[in-house]
Amino acid sequence: MARRRKLDAEGLQRTNAALLDEMRRFNAALERGAYVVFHAKAGDRQVLRVETGGWYVCRGPEGETLKFKGDPDAVWADLLRQAGVDRHSYFA
Repeated sequence: MARRRKLDAEGLQRTNAALLDEMRRFNAALERGAYVVFHAKAGDRQVLRVETGGWYVCRGPEGETLKFKGDPDAVWADLLRQAGVDRHSYFA
């Protein structure tokens, strides 16, 4: 049982490290000028950055800053693709 918990914890650490790597590379691409659109129910929004916890920070219709919770994985994969960022090998 203890070995299983250790393996689960190690897997979670690898997953988190891979996700943080993707987020850093995604935000760097945005800083370099990548234009990424999040397709929200309320309409398309330009992504300004992604924050830990899976929050997409976007420009609202009046120029205000809006946050959307990022899910599912397919949405994140599309945003990475738009930014020209490859998935981490852990997820590929």
